[in-house]
Amino acid sequence: MKKRYKHIVLLLVGSLLLGGCDWFGHHHRQDSGMSQPIEQNITQETTRPEDNVTTTPQSVDTNETQTEDNNNSYDDNETQTIPTNEVDTTQQEITQPEDNTTTTPQSVDTNETQTEDNTTTSDTNTTDTNDTSVTEGNDENTTQQTNTEIKALKLTIQKSTLNKDTNTTLKVEALYKNNTKEDVTTKVEWIIKPNDAIEIKGDTLIAKKDTNVTLQAKLDNKTSNPITLHIYWKVNNHTLPPEPDPKVNNATLLGVDVNDNGVRDDVERWIYNKYKDKHPIHIDIAMQAGRAYNQLLKSPLENSTQAKAIHKKCIAPIACEAYYQIYAKYFNEPLLVTEEINIGYFQKFYFNTPRRKELYNKYSRLLSGGMYSTPKIGEGKNLCDFNVSVYKD
Repeated sequence: MKKRYKHIVLLLVGSLLLGGCDWFGHHHRQDSGMSQPIEQNITQETTRPEDNVTTTPQSVDTNETQTEDNNNSYDDNETQTIPTNEVDTTQQEITQPEDNTTTTPQSVDTNETQTEDNTTTSDTNTTDTNDTSVTEGNDENTTQQTNTEIKALKLTIQKSTLNKDTNTTLKVEALYKNNTKEDVTTKVEWIIKPNDAIEIKGDTLIAKKDTNVTLQAKLDNKTSNPITLHIYWKVNNHTLPPEPDPKVNNATLLGVDVNDNGVRDDVERWIYNKYKDKHPIHIDIAMQAGRAYNQLLKSPLENSTQAKAIHKKCIAPIACEAYYQIYAKYFNEPLLVTEEINIGYFQKFYFNTPRRKELYNKYSRLLSGGMYSTPKIGEGKNLCDFNVSVYKD
């Protein structure tokens, strides 16, 4: 009995500590089979949602009571009784944390969803901004291209007539649709006819061939105004005739002589080009030989008398050359000829077609077997058919 009363006292003290209620009412409900689910709920740790503090139901005393009740089977059912109010409170505490636990992931999902929505909105706004920028940029580019489209090209040149191997300055100016101007001389493509007559480096034009030249500039499918250049060739103040057409020049014995100076034009140009850097007397002597050979081509050469008359004219430039190359120093005059005028090569160049060669060979045959005297050393000067007085100094 003492032991039973001891148990009863302990249970009463536990009930007062847990909230205070009728021990017998709980004991009656325990006997009716309601204690098992309550025991399971009591053994769980719960968290109050108000202060998030973990509260462990005071089951220590009950466990001690249960341990002692193991020695007495009669006391087992009585030692597990818990007041009803405490059970309800425990159930609420358990349910609320579960609700909080469930609610927290939902809140996270909502935030993530909002974040994704914001990100999507931001991307959409960015895309719209970019599209607008691209559109505005395209409009600006289109306007800029329109404004910088070339309206016209203007070609000007400092000199339109110039000597061969000399140069001049040219300029190409672009007029745009926005009425601005730009120097585009170094950007254009050149249209040159004939294309070997000039050379252009930057804004410098170099005359390479004496002829008439048509020049235009081209840029972005726009072509400038045409300019006609007249390029001549002057050596020692003598303007040379243009290069003749070979077919026309070689169609006759005499060939083309546009300046009518007694020397075929292609021969005259060859002489001046070969001796332009020598003393001018070289050109004078070579031109004298050209006039003599021209007389040969004009002569019918029907007999030796005619051939001997041509021979005197052809030997005169040779005697003139010998004087100023060898004998002038004996007469206190300078030796002006420093390079031999190759009469042999000159003859081949002058008689350059079958008909001209045939006539020269006839001339040689008519002279063969004859006796011919050479001029005296002092007479060579007098055989020059040009004004030698200009070369005294």
